[in-house]
Amino acid sequence: MMPPSCDLCRKDHHSDPDEKFRLIYFKLTPEQAAKKQRMKDRRMVGHPPGAHWFCAEHFALMEPLQNLEYKQARAELRKPKGVFARIKTGFKKIFSLSRT
Repeated sequence: MMPPSCDLCRKDHHSDPDEKFRLIYFKLTPEQAAKKQRMKDRRMVGHPPGAHWFCAEHFALMEPLQNLEYKQARAELRKPKGVFARIKTGFKKIFSLSRT
């Protein structure tokens, strides 16, 4: 198992000891599924394929995308209409409501 380090911002337990890191298991690619099966057959241990660590902030962004392969999830974050854009829009609505 790899030590906790956010896959997006690279924050780790050394840079932020109070941060709570969580794993997300994304949909496996065919290559990752084959690797997982080889590891199981050979009784190997190690970091699970498709598993990525995230800090609390980025966990909230990535958790809804766990049904995608990791590369697809990252691409979804970059889309103008992706999860990140929807969250930013939500914040704008919240702040505009608080000013009225």
